[in-house]
Amino acid sequence: MWAVLLMLLALYSFRDITRKKLPVLWLMAGILAAMVLGTLGRMQESGKGLWNSLMQVLLAMVPGMVLVALAFLLKEKMGSGDGMVLSVIGGLTDIKYAVAILMTALIIAFVYSGILIIICKKEKTYCFPFVPFYFLGSIILYAGMYLG
Repeated sequence: MWAVLLMLLALYSFRDITRKKLPVLWLMAGILAAMVLGTLGRMQESGKGLWNSLMQVLLAMVPGMVLVALAFLLKEKMGSGDGMVLSVIGGLTDIKYAVAILMTALIIAFVYSGILIIICKKEKTYCFPFVPFYFLGSIILYAGMYLG
């Protein structure tokens, strides 16, 4: 699952950096792929049935859906695509890794934004793509799990 996740995040990151917007079709395809692959993977790992595995995937997608709801409440000050990408992450990993990747991404983005404000003299309202931080956070967690 991690290989699929990293490939999707690399693709999403490139698009987010170059266009600052992810196509809804790409996001929906990612969510569908996460649901199918995540369910099949959980069925294989745990030996549990389709329904139980699907419920685990949907539960792992909840943090992303919360971010989507926040994006609408905040009138897109934060992109809803970021929440949808977090749902893909949760579906392909699980809820604890989704939250860990989110927290890692937030820490990296915090450092990056500090550099932008202090050194590059950007305004506090400057927008930058967030999906690459998910990608970096995923690489860090993956490396920590399998190499550490």
